[in-house]
Amino acid sequence: MTAKKLLNDLTAEISKIYEHREAQAIAFLMIKNMYGLPKTKVMVDDLVPNYDQKILENILTRILTYEPPQYVFSTAYFYGKKLFVDSSVLIPRPETEELVDWIISENKEKDQLTILDIGTGSACIPIALLDLMPKTQMYAIDFQENSLKTAKKNAQKHQANIHFLQADILTNDLQDLPKFDIIVSNPPYIPLQEKTIMQKNVLEHEPAHALFVPNENPLLFYERIAILAKSKLHLQGQIYVEIHENFGDKTVKLFKKYGFKQIILKKDINDKDRMLKCIWA
Repeated sequence: MTAKKLLNDLTAEISKIYEHREAQAIAFLMIKNMYGLPKTKVMVDDLVPNYDQKILENILTRILTYEPPQYVFSTAYFYGKKLFVDSSVLIPRPETEELVDWIISENKEKDQLTILDIGTGSACIPIALLDLMPKTQMYAIDFQENSLKTAKKNAQKHQANIHFLQADILTNDLQDLPKFDIIVSNPPYIPLQEKTIMQKNVLEHEPAHALFVPNENPLLFYERIAILAKSKLHLQGQIYVEIHENFGDKTVKLFKKYGFKQIILKKDINDKDRMLKCIWA
């Protein structure tokens, strides 16, 4: 079996449930994870090593039930780092890499920063930040024990010194935490009513607690972040958050209400309002 033929066969099968471009991306990912062949090797049509039809069919069956390939292979890539992921954590997204880019571009020359990541999940954000800002003192919280197990596994793998804490930002006051220069978060922000328009691979497999908020209060996590930040940010401390593309103006107004200044709404690569930064002054 040649790699290019396998790519075409897999893409054809996966295209039964995904559009062609996404199906091909999943096929490339399968070949990389199963046979160690990067895209360049596939395109020059190398032979597939250790090809096993039965193993391949078992993996493909899982993919065709909308199980994300990242969970199938327990692997996701974020900011150049290979991370362990399972269904206890969200699969890291490119939009979150853009948030990390923003933080690094504005803060990488600063020394001895203290940063808190709220809702850390796989710990993708603090691991990426520490890679390029190694003098940072990093804290990360999550309310799910299983999520923290995954986060700690990734931190150990990448030798990232992160202070982890199991806590629920909605119910714990977190006053024992130190003060921070930066608070970052990619919190839940999808109203429950949007379930009807979501893809099955997300809806049926990724953790609902990390995705959804009540229809009547979609900004509840941002409000709690604002309240916490008023007591836990140094003067001139910064908040960076990922947001729902439809709630940019409302999120700006919320942080203004709590006294934050220099609020910047930032678009992602797809020209959608997906990030916000503000300062406690």
